[in-house]
Amino acid sequence: MPDITPNQGLSLPNATDNANGPLAFDNYNDGVEPRLVQRYASIADRSVRNPTPGIGELSYVTNLDDFQRFSTPFWKSLRATDKTPRAVVTRAATQSIPNNALTVITWDTIVINDYTTPLFSLGAPTVITLTEPGFYSVSAHVSFDPNASGYRQIRIEFSGTPVTAQSLNNLGASVGIDLNIGANVYTSTSINTIRVTVFQNSGGSLNTAVSPIIPRLSVARIG
Repeated sequence: MPDITPNQGLSLPNATDNANGPLAFDNYNDGVEPRLVQRYASIADRSVRNPTPGIGELSYVTNLDDFQRFSTPFWKSLRATDKTPRAVVTRAATQSIPNNALTVITWDTIVINDYTTPLFSLGAPTVITLTEPGFYSVSAHVSFDPNASGYRQIRIEFSGTPVTAQSLNNLGASVGIDLNIGANVYTSTSINTIRVTVFQNSGGSLNTAVSPIIPRLSVARIG
């Protein structure tokens, strides 16, 4: 039935169907939800309460004091100043390096490993995985126990391929040798790895040294 206004006598339509509430609410969520910051006590709490996040969702993780945005397949930190993809690992115990054999250093201590998707796991102690695409700075240090024979070498390997190496002769001195090395690498994926390999040919097994400087590997994204 038309409605007649008392002042102008206009006939106005009178809707007889209800508004599509579910559609309107879905449209509202599509426009607003990605702009809202949803709060969670921890990453575990978020995984339980929000197992299938949408691209662009924002969250605040209370125990990390960290704002994060979901971009398939990871949540990524919004605080670049102190949440840069990075890891620093060391080796507190000596490692026996066989004679005349390239050997991967195994890391046993985490110094820094605080990115949203950690770069290092003690379950895979020989590699740091570059979980975020970008340009990375890598540096490593390994010392050997004193031995007067042969030479020592250290390499940084990117997904198993050497990108830089340093070799030092003992020059007949019965002293330990310190090897320091650095490299820059770029990855466009989240699966490439960094590892450190060493070589020695003293004539027998030779330990890495833990004094005065322990073996150390540092990796950080710089761009």
